[in-house]
Amino acid sequence: MLMQQLARNMSYRARMRLFNKQHPVWFVKCMRRIKKLKPETFFEEYLGMKYSDPRSYSEFKKKLSNLQFIEGQAVCGIQNVKRILLSDSIQVNQLYLALKCNSEQNPNEAAINELIALAKRQLIEIHVLSSGMITKISGSADHEGVCADVTMLPARDGLVLVLGDAHIPHRCAALPKQFRRMLLPNKIQHILCTGNLCTKEQFDFLKSLASDVHVVKGDFDEDSDNQETKVVTVGQFRIGLCHGHQLVPWGDFQVIEMLRRKLNVDIMITGNTHKLETYEREGIYYINPGSITGAFTPLEPNVTPSFVLLDVQQAIVTIYIYKLINDEVKVEKTQYKKT
Repeated sequence: MLMQQLARNMSYRARMRLFNKQHPVWFVKCMRRIKKLKPETFFEEYLGMKYSDPRSYSEFKKKLSNLQFIEGQAVCGIQNVKRILLSDSIQVNQLYLALKCNSEQNPNEAAINELIALAKRQLIEIHVLSSGMITKISGSADHEGVCADVTMLPARDGLVLVLGDAHIPHRCAALPKQFRRMLLPNKIQHILCTGNLCTKEQFDFLKSLASDVHVVKGDFDEDSDNQETKVVTVGQFRIGLCHGHQLVPWGDFQVIEMLRRKLNVDIMITGNTHKLETYEREGIYYINPGSITGAFTPLEPNVTPSFVLLDVQQAIVTIYIYKLINDEVKVEKTQYKKT
């Protein structure tokens, strides 16, 4: 009761200061008291945010669509902040400040407040990579505040890591440390590798990240018994995988397309050239993840380390393209919908 009365007499700026890392002792004391309150009390009484649960799926979906501005934003400094609530350990003040500072759309204060309220009440999940990149927000089907037809929410079929041509230890000593820090166990559901891992240790590393790992044979995988092509189904997508040294001329679209038709896939992944490429043509998506280590080739001594992450949800896939440029990870985002 004391906390509630105190909050009513505080300005909005002062209330938000409760979540500021500049006041850690005050923040921790407040959180101990807040945890004893019901979620409704916390948001409506303590923070002064008026909020009610959505009563229909259409209303809930509308709320989600209004918050899509957070996708692709980076939340900086999360590793130095005390972790509380939120599914992927993003603290509220960091999320708030990052969105205020980083969003090109300049979201209004009300939208950010609603985002925080939805997340804290676990009506949505905010999916964040270890780099701090917010990859997606999605609805939680487990919360009683969402009505029965919440089952219509799109199912999350999983994150698919696409990489290849590591050439460890022949051309590179190890994965870039910037990438290694991002690739954590139990965050990725599927891994598709175009080959040329070259050692069992690299395969074991991939197995430590996800249980579903598919690797095809590269031209430097001499002792491997991996297949030269594979077809994997994720969500509604058939994904074809081939290293590409078998396809001559290397990297030629017409040759790749012939293999794609033979495999009858929606997404075709090849490697070998160490050149990152992602594009859509005539309703088909083509990916070359490049070399995750930036291993040189006879034709290109300076290769940019890269990999691709696919977020598959039924018939839609969001493609995140990661490149290491001047020791800094750069991320691009695009989307492909199955027709």
